[in-house]
Amino acid sequence: MSAGAPVLQESYGDWGVICTNKDKATLCLMRQEQRTKNTHEIVLAAELRRNWTGDMILTLTMPFGVRLADGVTMQVDDGKLSKTMAFSTCLLVGCLSVFEIDGELETKLRNGKVLNLAVTRFEDGRSFTLPISLNGFAPASDRLGQLVGAKPDN
Repeated sequence: MSAGAPVLQESYGDWGVICTNKDKATLCLMRQEQRTKNTHEIVLAAELRRNWTGDMILTLTMPFGVRLADGVTMQVDDGKLSKTMAFSTCLLVGCLSVFEIDGELETKLRNGKVLNLAVTRFEDGRSFTLPISLNGFAPASDRLGQLVGAKPDN
């Protein structure tokens, strides 16, 4: 099997759990992406991994045209806004923001319906929200924990 080829692909609601082989190791993550209707280009992607301690790391790939200095603010359902995340860099696929999810936010994600990501347009300074469905988040998270040997507490 070639490096990077999927060895496991499972679906849980709107989330997928994917494992690949790379450098003689198996890497697993849960992922959701949103694509344009006509060209099927990725507009938004969310990837979650568990590190060796079981903590979740979220990587967001956001569309171009966002004001990088303003970062990304998350909100689960209609709840309190979480902290604003900085953008790390922009690549050919979009602009990346990476951060660790604490236990409180993970519980909200597991029990929520939608994760709203608020960003600001670069060109006109208007904010807009990109929603990510949380349908299937809890079972996908549980499965990811099983695959990497770290079971979440909640």
